[in-house]
Amino acid sequence: MADIAGIPAMIMGLFTLAIGTSIPELVVTLSSAVKGLHELSIGTVLGSNTFNILVGIGVPALIAPVPVERLSLTFDAPVMILVTVLLVLLIRKGDMKLKRSGGIVLLAVYISYVIMRLFVLA
Repeated sequence: MADIAGIPAMIMGLFTLAIGTSIPELVVTLSSAVKGLHELSIGTVLGSNTFNILVGIGVPALIAPVPVERLSLTFDAPVMILVTVLLVLLIRKGDMKLKRSGGIVLLAVYISYVIMRLFVLA
């Protein structure tokens, strides 16, 4: 599909696949937040991301080498680490809660990342 659309496979994987696999988590997170189960919301997001990184890359690497683009190491991975640190800081600043303002900050960072990755670094 990426070749047909003229989109690099890395971009397709970063955005299309990531968004598609995250929709169920978003539904669980939203419903648990509405019900006041905030720990479940944070646990779902952090647990899913950890699982996706460790198992989603680890299992295929057991079968065959997984090529990694240099840009993934020099840009994507550092951004992921910085966003994780930002999340922790926003939670601590909000008295151990991620507040609406923190959500807006994270959404703005994601939009900035997407724009940079698609148009500046592609």
